[in-house]
Amino acid sequence: SCNKTEDDTVSEKINDTGDTGIHKTFERGPVSVQIDVDKKEISIADRLNLNISVISDEAYDVKLPGFGEKLDQFGIVDYHTSQPELTGDNRSKISRSYLLEPLLSGEYVIAPMKILFKEKDNSDETEHEIETEEFTVHVTSLLPENFEELTLHDIKPPENLPQSYNLWIWGGILFGF
Repeated sequence: SCNKTEDDTVSEKINDTGDTGIHKTFERGPVSVQIDVDKKEISIADRLNLNISVISDEAYDVKLPGFGEKLDQFGIVDYHTSQPELTGDNRSKISRSYLLEPLLSGEYVIAPMKILFKEKDNSDETEHEIETEEFTVHVTSLLPENFEELTLHDIKPPENLPQSYNLWIWGGILFGF
């Protein structure tokens, strides 16, 4: 339920910071959504930091996606939702950060997330939405690529300990008294 006007276009800005993460900004009218993922590729033993920040005019109420929404492929280790903070120019910012861990190796797709917003004093309750795009995180295995070619060897049997008669002699002397 979104009434589109000419200024309700969705734009995307890509921040190329030269690191290995994903940093994208999506804008629609008075709302800007920034997605930050610290790495595009992790190993199965690594954890992933995902942060969703929404900056909007103070005249709007913003509703973040539900807890863990679109993150069901990952295990959620920790999360934190910040209190709204003023950023200047009658704008406020709210953020939610997740610490995620993969369950298996492979491609993890984080589906588009919807952020809803509406004017605080709007009597007709018209909600608008802004949607992020889908992005993929590659999770690598810790096993070598030629895993199928590896052969497992049987374990060696236990070694016999050398018989020491000194131990028996001292043990007999101690228990004899």
